Amino acid sequence: MAQADSAAPKPPQPQAPAPAQAEPTASAPVDAAAPAESYTHYHFEPFIPGWMLLALSALILLGVRRAYKRSTRAIRPEYKMVLGFVRLSACGLLLLCLTRPVAVTTHSLTEKGLCYIAIDSSGSMNLKDMQGRRSRWECTAGIIKDEHESLDTLSSKLELHRYLFDGSVREVAKLPGEQGSTAAATGTSTDITALLEKLAAESGGSSSAGALLITDGRHNLPTDVVPAAQELGRLGIPLCIIGVGQDATPGDFKDVAIRSLIVPEKAFVGGRTIFRVDIESTLKKYETVPLTVEVDGKKIFERDMILQPGANHAAPEVEVPYIPDVLGLHRVTATIGMVQEEANVINNTATAFFRVFRTKIGVWYVEGAIRPEFGKIRAALDTAPNVSLHAINAFMANNSASNELLPTKPEDWAQLRLVIIGDISALRFEESGLRDLAKFVDEGGSVLMIGGKSNFGAGGWQSSPLAEVFPVEMSPGDGQEPGPLRITPVGQYVDHPILSVGENFEDSTVAWLKLPMLPGVNRVTSVHPTAEVLLKAGSKELLVVKEYGKGRSAVFMADMTWQWVLKANQPGIHRKFWRNLVTWLTRSDYRDAAKAVYADAERLQYLIGEEATFRAHVNATEKWKDALKNARITVSLARIQGTTVTQVFTEVAGTGAGEFAKHFTLGTAGTYRFKAVATGADGVVIDSDSIDLQVTAPDIEVDNPRANIRLLRRIADLSGGKYFDYGNAHKAFEYLLARPSGYSKPQTDVIELWNSAWVIALFVSLLSFEWLMRKKWGLV
Repeated sequence: MAQADSAAPKPPQPQAPAPAQAEPTASAPVDAAAPAESYTHYHFEPFIPGWMLLALSALILLGVRRAYKRSTRAIRPEYKMVLGFVRLSACGLLLLCLTRPVAVTTHSLTEKGLCYIAIDSSGSMNLKDMQGRRSRWECTAGIIKDEHESLDTLSSKLELHRYLFDGSVREVAKLPGEQGSTAAATGTSTDITALLEKLAAESGGSSSAGALLITDGRHNLPTDVVPAAQELGRLGIPLCIIGVGQDATPGDFKDVAIRSLIVPEKAFVGGRTIFRVDIESTLKKYETVPLTVEVDGKKIFERDMILQPGANHAAPEVEVPYIPDVLGLHRVTATIGMVQEEANVINNTATAFFRVFRTKIGVWYVEGAIRPEFGKIRAALDTAPNVSLHAINAFMANNSASNELLPTKPEDWAQLRLVIIGDISALRFEESGLRDLAKFVDEGGSVLMIGGKSNFGAGGWQSSPLAEVFPVEMSPGDGQEPGPLRITPVGQYVDHPILSVGENFEDSTVAWLKLPMLPGVNRVTSVHPTAEVLLKAGSKELLVVKEYGKGRSAVFMADMTWQWVLKANQPGIHRKFWRNLVTWLTRSDYRDAAKAVYADAERLQYLIGEEATFRAHVNATEKWKDALKNARITVSLARIQGTTVTQVFTEVAGTGAGEFAKHFTLGTAGTYRFKAVATGADGVVIDSDSIDLQVTAPDIEVDNPRANIRLLRRIADLSGGKYFDYGNAHKAFEYLLARPSGYSKPQTDVIELWNSAWVIALFVSLLSFEWLMRKKWGLV
């Protein structure tokens, strides 16, 4: 006889309703699962063959009957009937479990398809080239507002996702035009490719009605959008695109822009600086608009600008003078007024930043030869935190006029503290300029001459107005002293501030002895009686200094200190010597200042992707000299967003005094703060300094006002979708609503009726009831 699992009837296999399109590989998220078709079927799957069930039923019936018939006690008929029924019920329940009754319920789950709506939120959407001089953004919001019923229908039929996109893609709860939306078109770039890749990733292969895009097509990031559109086509996500904007420059296009705002990034308290504003306009007739310039919100300049008609006509550059009086970082804002029905008002404002420092040591360095010494001295001074260097290399007589070798205006002299004269003859200068230089030193300035072949006596300086200013006497026949010559500090001056190139007295003495010998030096006739010789090269004078009037003068009779850097690998000694010499001559030795740490950057404003160079200058001031010996120098960069500060990097740059550099590529727009901290061995901060800078994204959105309709048509076709112009925007929603989407799939629930707690409970209850009745009636 056949086994039970083959003899028992099989439940019918439910058939799923035909889906509107091929079932995707992964299920779309179920929003609601309503049983469109449901039925239940019952059947048995007995543990044992049917003939054994019949035999067992007969045996149970006979056993119950015999059990009460054989009783030795008299049982009232009604008791026998009750007890027999209870026992038969218990045995029948057990027999029913052996037949394994099963309930099979089959129904279909309907799952929603996906739908996406994405709106371009880049700056070009603010261009006013739509009907009624409305902006593209206003028209986009109008589309969403007018089609709110269609949007509600899409939300009920499909799982709707809303996005805004420009240089990035973000999902939002409300689209522009929907109640409660505060979205604005502020993006500085557009990346349609990133949007399409996002849609492909979000779909996960689920059924989709498609994606609705509203954009002007200004795709300005360097990525190819075509492959992404083709991939959406393969995934079954057609692009339904509504184009906004004109694909040609409108005939009545009007625009006024700040083309550039040029601001020197470093300025000094009380020093005059110049801001330059360049204005660009595209107009049909003459227009008069106001130009204002503000510093930290305070107006410093205002003028009415008369702009001529014409396309992209650049007005003359405007110069705005300004004298800062407050230290720190400052914001300059230039604003040009709007004209009636202007297409783009975003570019009417430009912003730049500059930092105001305390008055630095102004140094004028004029060189007359092409030689390594010029570059190395310039590098040592140009990076000093307390020096503002102006360097000229007039190596040929025809590449720099005599009246350009020295300052000519009183305000230019006022910015200087020191003039350095390189390898250049006195005959190259105007005599009036040299008289001004002598007066400059007498009134508190300073002058330094360094070695060379065409200066000192050979350059005629003994006959110049500066002859009595210098600390040495010169003559045409002085010539050169050949080397090699060892550099040695003169005994009583070994602790002079200029010669302090090491951490302490002993380090400085050793450092001078380790420097390479000089191949030669300039000779002089004699040393002025009031002068001091600080260094010698062999037996000849090398560094001589003198007080003159209220100022100071010095001569350094060599031009080979560049070898300290390139041959002896001692850039620190070279840099410190020249900085010491400059600061001593100008009576502003930074070692006597309270400030030990300076933070600096090459610029205060960068574009995304540019590499910034940050520097920490740590000076061994008298106050902190001992504490700085083993101090840990930490540099950090943080991004500031309102009250939130996010660390970009923090690292130990080194120990002790010196100059530390950090190169870093800035990848995100915003405000950054570079900080340098010197921490002592006990963990206590000795000194710190910080500088703020701005990183901006290049605003290329509005360079070209034309909408790229051709691109939109192409990617719509490649994805299997359709393009709609602004006048037929409603048809785009109809297209999405008509698209088949979603699918149904069968779901079967099998319940084993016999294998449940209530069956066991009923069986135990029947046996217990029988036992209680038997006990009550005295049968046990």
